[in-house]
Amino acid sequence: MVEKKLYLGAIAVTLVVFGIAMVFVRVYDDSKLGGLQQGVDSTAADTDETRLLLIYSQVFAQKNTTSLCKFLDYNINRQSSRGYYLVRTLREQEKNNLLANYDETKKKYYLNNFEIWLYLTQAAQTCPGYDITPALFFTQTQTLCADCIVQGDVLDQLRGECKNLRVITLADDLDIAPISLVKETFGVSDSPSLVINNQQVLAGLQSRESILSKIRCERQ
Repeated sequence: MVEKKLYLGAIAVTLVVFGIAMVFVRVYDDSKLGGLQQGVDSTAADTDETRLLLIYSQVFAQKNTTSLCKFLDYNINRQSSRGYYLVRTLREQEKNNLLANYDETKKKYYLNNFEIWLYLTQAAQTCPGYDITPALFFTQTQTLCADCIVQGDVLDQLRGECKNLRVITLADDLDIAPISLVKETFGVSDSPSLVINNQQVLAGLQSRESILSKIRCERQ
């Protein structure tokens, strides 16, 4: 009987310790998620600034676009740089996450990326000589995609080499209507896939050399 009580007591203590540990893990995971959410919100604020710049140009029918394009280029570059950092952070934190829910943060991040792509396209139409090459990168986020990870590394390398290249990462396995529309428009059905300069669709894993052959790379 004594042994049974000791056994039950040990189980109770173990459960209490486990519960306390889970609380600390949840608090730690939530704190990391909170920091990531702040980064996504900051990028969204940059997006608002870019939107207002474009609305300003439409309201006042600005003829001299030099100043507008300077601010547009600065804002879009800032958004893109933050986005590259956030996607790496998102991957690492979600990989090591146990309890926090990243779904809403991921959706906000990829919606913001979609908006950056639209602004890049609009800036190219508005600003003479705006020589930026957008590359839409469709990847999976819900399941492990080894080719997607390799493709992301290749694109990171190219982004470091080509200062005119802007990589816009879009999740093709989340229920995000604008991204689904773009996939349908360009006929994207696989991951990884690339859409270069809103024209060329490259399905499957692409080598560095293959991508370089499709773009004009302005070296850093």
